[in-house]
Amino acid sequence: MPVIGFLSPTNDVGLNPFRRGLRELGYVEGQNLQLVLRSSDGDNSRLPALATEIAALRPDVIVTNGEPAIRAAKEVAGAIPIVMSIVGDPVAAGFAESLAHPAGMSILS
Repeated sequence: MPVIGFLSPTNDVGLNPFRRGLRELGYVEGQNLQLVLRSSDGDNSRLPALATEIAALRPDVIVTNGEPAIRAAKEVAGAIPIVMSIVGDPVAAGFAESLAHPAGMSILS
């Protein structure tokens, strides 16, 4: 069963649309997909520890949003791919080498 880690700085940013999109693609949480959800509840200082928890579970991918959460995931992900959203310029922020070749990162707008 695929495992997706979801790291967010708040409980309400993007999770419901993400779940809806997965369902539309035929993925049902608990049936053919496991979601590992972590939120810092607005306390960005918690993000590194939460990202470490997710990475330790060896998910197939980490989905995250917002620069503080993306940075925390990038620090611990190693070879785990990261899908990120809600980021201004991912190249300037140092999250991706280029838009054409993001080197393990996928960028959603």
